[in-house]
Amino acid sequence: MDAGVAEQVGELFRGGAAVVAATANAEGRPSITRGWGPTISGDGYVVVCLTACTGSAMRSNLAAKGRIAVTAAHPVTYNSAQVKGTVDVVRDPTDDEFDRVEAHRARFAGAAAEVGLADAGCIMLGDLVTVGLLDTTADDLNLSPGPRRAGTKPGAGSGARSVSFHDSDGTVLIDGDYIIRGVAGRILFAMLTEYQRSGRVWFSNRELRLNRDIGLPAGNDNLDARLVTLRRRLAERGDPFQLQPVGRGQLELIVTSAVHVHRNDLPPG
Repeated sequence: MDAGVAEQVGELFRGGAAVVAATANAEGRPSITRGWGPTISGDGYVVVCLTACTGSAMRSNLAAKGRIAVTAAHPVTYNSAQVKGTVDVVRDPTDDEFDRVEAHRARFAGAAAEVGLADAGCIMLGDLVTVGLLDTTADDLNLSPGPRRAGTKPGAGSGARSVSFHDSDGTVLIDGDYIIRGVAGRILFAMLTEYQRSGRVWFSNRELRLNRDIGLPAGNDNLDARLVTLRRRLAERGDPFQLQPVGRGQLELIVTSAVHVHRNDLPPG
């Protein structure tokens, strides 16, 4: 990796960016988790602490020392970068690394508070493991200050996954495969559409309830139950976007692949 690019990525790592890591097993099924306290050397070697419980799919994937992608995105500026590499080492964190994790969590909580996520500092770290990445490349660099322009489609280019929405029954398909339908499908479409429009990944239960396009019933809308169903469905399928609670009434949309979202008003075949 070019030293100048590594320095730019390092500046993002040292800020209050949200960090996620993605791996895959031998069958290609992805696993996603949060990352904390990342560092990058001048030649692109990355060290990051990941939440990975013993016996989890993430821990198994790390032990296999395959490919891994680490994505960082700042909640205020939308500056973002993805670093891809090969797992080099997997070990317990040192005391210095625990200190970096706590410092990163404090910076992230401060940045998240600026966009209304007051409980971001309460995110549980879980079981942490330190991972080293070598042979890294930096992709999807968006290091210009400020949010993406309205109307742009982040990542909608070569290799983008196609997400189609059918308004007749709220069905959402990815590359032609069924994901979910009904109100949960409308919720997912609303969030992905906003992500494609502006790059925003932070959403609140309140704004979902006020979104008339979603069509939540008045009174007892069962929004929390619908969100649980949607999160489980996405996790079971291993889709390139996941939902993660980040505080009371707050959600983060984690996107690990370029997506192109479009509306199809014709009933699905």
